[in-house]
Order: sequence, then structure tokens, then C-alpha cells
Amino acid sequence: MEKVDLILAKLERLERMTSISVKNVLNVEDVAELTGLSKSRIYVLCQKNMIPHYKQGKTYFKRDEVEKWQTAHYMPTAQETESKAAMYCHTH
Repeated sequence: MEKVDLILAKLERLERMTSISVKNVLNVEDVAELTGLSKSRIYVLCQKNMIPHYKQGKTYFKRDEVEKWQTAHYMPTAQETESKAAMYCHTH
């Protein structure tokens, strides 16, 4: 039975993710699922205005804004950093 339960849990997650992928406006549960963060963490981020959101009785999010927020803090690879440093040393 454990394998069946595992398969059912995976199918339910796949179903939720598929549902989220076609929605433009998300709720807190959707954003938690999409980002892998807990619902309480999402609420804290909203309270601190650290994640783009909308309030109309409940809290809502635009999927594209959440995706942009997730990728807003790009971390360059070591190779990119070394290349940039070499270019700086070459020009200064």
C-alpha cells in the first residue's frame, strides 16, 4: 500500500501544479506550492512588502510577478565573476 499512497500523493501534487500553471491570479496556497515556501512564510513576506501581492479581502498574487520575484536576485557563476574581474583588471 505504501507505493500506492506515494503514487497518489505524486499525482495530487502534479494535478495541483498543473492547475497553478494555467492560473494567472494565485492565492497564498498556490504561491506556497509554486515557491516551496510555507504559507506562514508567504504571509510574513506580504506583511513586510517583500513579495508583490494584492489585497481584496484575501491576498492574491499575479503568477508572472511571483516568478519575476523568485528570479530577481541573480547570483553569477564563479566563471562569470572571474571573467568580470579579469575584464576589470585589464581595463583599470
